[in-house]
Amino acid sequence: MRRFFSAILVLVLSARFGVAWAVDTCTGTDFYDDELEACTPCPNGYDYNDDDGKTDVSQCQIQCAAGTYIRDAGVYGYIRLEYLESNGDAYINTGFKHNPAAGTIRGEIRVGASHDMPSNKNINILGNQTGSAGYSVGWAENQFKVWVETTHARLRGPDHPLVQDGVYDISYEFKNGEQYLTDGEETVHMPHGGGLAPDKPIYLFDNGIQEMDYNFVGRIYWVRIYEDDVLVANFLPVRKIGTDDVGIYDTVSGKFFVDSGNGNGFISGNDLSAVCVDVGAGYYVGSSVTNFGSEGEREACGPGTYSNNPRATSIATCQPCPGATYNDVEGAAACTPCPEGYTQDTTTTGNTQKSDCKTVCPAGTYMAANMIDGHTKLEYIETTGKQWVNTGIIAANLVNPIMEFTVQYTKVENGKQTGAKKNNLDFKVGISNGGIFLCQAGGANTETRFGTADTAKHTFILDTVAGTCSLDDDTRTLAVGDLTNGPISIGTVNSQSGNAGKQRIYSYRLISNGQTLLDMVPVRNSSNVAGLYDKIGHRFYPSNGTEPFVEGSLFTSSSGCIDVEPGYWSPETYLGYGQTNERNQCPIGTTTVGYGHGADEATDCGQKLNIAGTYIYSKSSKPTTPSLNIMMDSGTTFYIGASSTNHTLSKLHLSDGTTQYTAYDDSLLFGERDFTTGARITQ
Repeated sequence: MRRFFSAILVLVLSARFGVAWAVDTCTGTDFYDDELEACTPCPNGYDYNDDDGKTDVSQCQIQCAAGTYIRDAGVYGYIRLEYLESNGDAYINTGFKHNPAAGTIRGEIRVGASHDMPSNKNINILGNQTGSAGYSVGWAENQFKVWVETTHARLRGPDHPLVQDGVYDISYEFKNGEQYLTDGEETVHMPHGGGLAPDKPIYLFDNGIQEMDYNFVGRIYWVRIYEDDVLVANFLPVRKIGTDDVGIYDTVSGKFFVDSGNGNGFISGNDLSAVCVDVGAGYYVGSSVTNFGSEGEREACGPGTYSNNPRATSIATCQPCPGATYNDVEGAAACTPCPEGYTQDTTTTGNTQKSDCKTVCPAGTYMAANMIDGHTKLEYIETTGKQWVNTGIIAANLVNPIMEFTVQYTKVENGKQTGAKKNNLDFKVGISNGGIFLCQAGGANTETRFGTADTAKHTFILDTVAGTCSLDDDTRTLAVGDLTNGPISIGTVNSQSGNAGKQRIYSYRLISNGQTLLDMVPVRNSSNVAGLYDKIGHRFYPSNGTEPFVEGSLFTSSSGCIDVEPGYWSPETYLGYGQTNERNQCPIGTTTVGYGHGADEATDCGQKLNIAGTYIYSKSSKPTTPSLNIMMDSGTTFYIGASSTNHTLSKLHLSDGTTQYTAYDDSLLFGERDFTTGARITQ
């Protein structure tokens, strides 16, 4: 917009005050560049708009063919780069200083590692740190961190390795006396106590004091800085057209920065030239026109649909998910197969959620929810890194404890454990800082390790009586020391939010001195809140974290569809994954034969008669004659109609409790009347 107003001003001043020179209207695909004070061609490729009089580069346009779009916005005079990479001695003094009146400061960063990052390094990605004030953002001990110099307060995110060629989105924020750090989907926070040094400029690949041994050896993809939610700096890696200088361009100030150090400069990533690229599987776009400096727009295929065409041109390319599959996200390139056993419905397409996957319960059967003390059992409860349970039990108070924990980590992250840790003493299982499974029962020398951590379902058994730790079928010796006096938590240790892992919890048991203290299973209570239920103490434990647990599928009968039992009926029913249905009860005094086999409607409910030790089951409706009449001791009469088509008594069944029998009407052999028409039958 600066160029736009400058060009207008030049034209107005020339006309109003009779300036000796005049600016000709730029024609064709030229625009007026006020810095050059001349008409100049639009950037390469942006020649779609050939209208005369363009006063700013943003009026230059590119047309993308259907199925393609502009993924990366152009920067005038520069070519966007995927990233800048420093070997440790290249850094940039951006000159940007925070406004001291800003109430909230926030930064968003995308960074990458050019090699595996050592866990024992304190590495700075950016900052404005001095010897007594300022802050820095970086990497320390397998965690992203924010450091505030005045308070020496280091806020550390979740443990995980920074691996070669990995790309990470992190953000930091200072507001209301708190500092926040977000790594992926997990946010941690703590007080910061001021000291953000507004008189000190922000450095990139450095904390502001050029500690070369601690500068960031890696890649910066972009950095955005906000003050009171206003974008005040937008740093992008670029190459300058004409000189091929590599550096950082701030789109807010319009300034270009090169290496401020004395090293070999930066290594540049791939060019992100403003060219039309494939829209990508799961998306579509028609022919489109995009202004220079803007990103193109594309449309996503909605839930229940997918597209594997990387150059899709219309919504017609988004195909419904085939039967026995589903898709619950936008922009999907494929649909997810339904879980095993829930693929019976192959005709319904466009399923948008897992519960749309169907199984069928035949007539006379139903899918029962598994209940415990009024709580509905779940297969698991799931955490996103913000949920856990504090049992309140102090590990040091236990006598020869045994802990059994069945869990599935949905993401392998360092330091995600269940149990207690305090004063360098432990009682825990989970993932170590080295990305392996572990058990600990005391100090650091009591650790037992099990290979590389993964995302499969596992059961840990930490047994201080036997001095062993088991991971499924693998049992190893475990040294046992003094246990911590910290509380035992499930999903983290000591209710520490930064150590909460992303996981599915299936069960938890804790034994002390041979007595079971906790036997916990995932449930949903009557208020539809998911948590753990202790079968010993008859207590429900919700999440102690900042968010409720994510509910797993219902824990239904282990045999799937089960018989409705005598006295109940249920029609053939399609059920979605995790769904249950209720059986229907017969009126008092009536029942259904056997265990309800085939009972699919209310008329299947009838009287159960005991004749000479054999049960006769009869419906009590009165049909047209001929029929079999049965008189009960109570005076009740039942009328059982006779069938003329298959020689059976249509509403009479016999059962010995296991096998069902059908009674035949022999009267039809002697020329009785047709039960339906009343005509005499001759056979």
